[in-house]
Amino acid sequence: MLIEIQNLSKTYEGEVSCQALKKASLKIEKGDFVSVVGRSGSGKSTLLNCMAGLDIPQEGKVVIDGIDIYNLSEDQRAIFRREYLGMIFQQYHLIPILTAKENVLVPLTFENGREKEGRAEKILEKVGLKGKGDNIPNQLSGGESQRVAIARALINKPIIILADEPTGNLDHDNSKVIMGILRELNRKGQTIIMVTHDMECAKYGNKIISIDDGIITDIRDKEVKNGRKEREGPQ
Repeated sequence: MLIEIQNLSKTYEGEVSCQALKKASLKIEKGDFVSVVGRSGSGKSTLLNCMAGLDIPQEGKVVIDGIDIYNLSEDQRAIFRREYLGMIFQQYHLIPILTAKENVLVPLTFENGREKEGRAEKILEKVGLKGKGDNIPNQLSGGESQRVAIARALINKPIIILADEPTGNLDHDNSKVIMGILRELNRKGQTIIMVTHDMECAKYGNKIISIDDGIITDIRDKEVKNGRKEREGPQ
């Protein structure tokens, strides 16, 4: 089992406390494409952030590849994220003064060697941005900017990609392009966990997790006759 979440509970304290997760439990296998769906405020992004070690729950545990991430120090969790996880957000979080290639290389800032430049160029080509590496973000469309963000998530060869509403700011055509890239990555063995409000995008997953009011209400794992996990996204 690649990821095991056990009895995860998270409450945000403030003038009014909000319990975002209530004893959530979940198992995810290597190679899964998991879609997490639910209305706004249901707890789906909190679940993703807890899996990344960005939010710390009051109860429960997240074990990834045999590592209980909440037993790690803050610095150790940062190293873990860099080595194990690639993260994609609704807001692309590109640095405006850097080129597309330089943005992709940000996670490798502390690595030496010229090999990483070639790796960035290959990944940009993989996501359909060959020849765009020298463009800065304001010279890119929204769909192109999200593809740069995907390339940045892939540069460290992560075990898992965590994507929070990756098509939330995109039109239908660009959403299909982004989902096609994620589907192709998954077909090659990449584990992907994606939060989305778009049920058409959710259908690209082989497993759909529904969350309501912090509670996992449904886990649907689709199978086909030959034993391979089914993905219902457009072929």
